[in-house]
Amino acid sequence: MFSNGGYTKAATGTGYKKISFNGMTEQFISKIWYHLLINNWVLNVILAGILLFLIIKRGKKNFLTAEMSVVFCGFSVYSVFHKVYPQWVFDSNEMLNNGINTILAILFFANVLLCIWNVVDKNERISMCILYLSSGAVAAPLLAANPIGARCFYISYIFQALVVLKLLRYLVIRYKTDLFYPVLATGVIVCILAVIYIRIFLAIGQVNDYRSQLIQAGIEQNQKEIVLPILPYSEYCWQTVPPTEEWEKDFKDFYHIPQDVTLRFE
Repeated sequence: MFSNGGYTKAATGTGYKKISFNGMTEQFISKIWYHLLINNWVLNVILAGILLFLIIKRGKKNFLTAEMSVVFCGFSVYSVFHKVYPQWVFDSNEMLNNGINTILAILFFANVLLCIWNVVDKNERISMCILYLSSGAVAAPLLAANPIGARCFYISYIFQALVVLKLLRYLVIRYKTDLFYPVLATGVIVCILAVIYIRIFLAIGQVNDYRSQLIQAGIEQNQKEIVLPILPYSEYCWQTVPPTEEWEKDFKDFYHIPQDVTLRFE
């Protein structure tokens, strides 16, 4: 993450990002685990499905396998439900709600490691556990960074995806599993999702281009107020409107808008 120039500026006290060791506990509870696991619902469902399949293949029925099955099913359903209905909360107290989400995420993370250690052969399980632990380790420096978003966790998601791929390879080799139809179904779903996302970001790009035209016209006509449209599907972007005066100043600098011009988004 520190290859990003934004963090270099943050370390020197400039730029919109800040590096601070105050509030790391709140950052850990409110943001780290949310983005690392709860927000990562697609990989959660795939990973849980593979691990449940391995548990069934092992054929052992005891308290541990029952507990892991409940955690995998419950967390997968919750992460999908949270994506579909993000307004729902466990409690109106934001800190308590974030704390519950963090406990659930840690429980899922720990059970993934526990399941891999118990159902995968010795020569494979160590590398898988290291990869999965690495997804959390590379996110650790974000405890001191602010603001952060889902894009800061891409490397973590790559490590988790590698674990999924290694588990799929293990299934094919260890249990001679025919994955043609599951892989075909997954490929079709991925293509459909890709088309949907392309359509969404094309719409965002069209409105953003229109924004740029309005800004250019406003600058050329020496307008004292420029009215800009809010980007569609704004939930798929980190920020679409400058949230603070400092950000608005940077927005004007980027588009070469005079600082005395008023911006209005509607």
